[in-house]
Amino acid sequence: MRIYRYWVEKYGEIRMPNGGVPQPTRVYGYSNESPEEAGRLADRLLADVQKRIDGGRVDWEYDSKPIREEIVRELSPQNIVTRNRYGAEVLNSENLVFVDIDGFRPVPLLAGLGLLLAGRRRPAPEEWALGLIRKAAARPEYASCLIRVYRTSAGFRLIVQGKGFTPGSPETRKLMRRFGADYLYATLCDAQKCFRARLTPKPYRIRHHGRKFIWPRPPEHEEETAEWLAAYRRKSEPYAVCRYIETLNGNANVSDPVILFHDEATRAHSGGKLA
Repeated sequence: MRIYRYWVEKYGEIRMPNGGVPQPTRVYGYSNESPEEAGRLADRLLADVQKRIDGGRVDWEYDSKPIREEIVRELSPQNIVTRNRYGAEVLNSENLVFVDIDGFRPVPLLAGLGLLLAGRRRPAPEEWALGLIRKAAARPEYASCLIRVYRTSAGFRLIVQGKGFTPGSPETRKLMRRFGADYLYATLCDAQKCFRARLTPKPYRIRHHGRKFIWPRPPEHEEETAEWLAAYRRKSEPYAVCRYIETLNGNANVSDPVILFHDEATRAHSGGKLA
């Protein structure tokens, strides 16, 4: 999992080719061991930027950098809650597979005609999408997986248990495609080496003004951040992030403490308006 406890910000000037004007550059070092180790990585990253400008090769790519997010709570080493760039809390898990499915694909024309010719009602897009999830869950390769289905504001969320899927593996990528996961979501899970599930509402959906969260947070932002979060929590109270619908391929009873935490944090059984 690419979630780090310590972040160190460092500035430097990069010499440009052919005597160009030096350019100010900022990098962030990260570590789970100590701020000192994060600082040493920041120094190396600055040196690597200069090396790359000079035409050399480095052992990292710009798109490989982990997301800078504040750690809010650690349920276990494999399950960590962070705060994302717009202030919502996110559960990052190495062993609990979340699949986010955004939007409802319309019923294909030929399938719709077939239903009409058979004298059957054409299903609404949401009903059709849920049917596709149930169909995928019944496939032999997933029949042994316990799949919890939730409705979200934009689509569906699945929690898949039972097969030991790992982030970024060929089996996981196939799972994401088979269930129609949002492409950007699947790509982010690959990059972060974990599965992510938002636990609290998007601010605009609860009529709370937006704010960009920077981590590490500058000390002068602490008071404003505390005020924003207090209002955000208050406005979030009537809402739910997802609503539990059903469990496929098994019993709906839950004993996994992380799933219980997810359901409580998202208010999945509250009946609140989805946000």
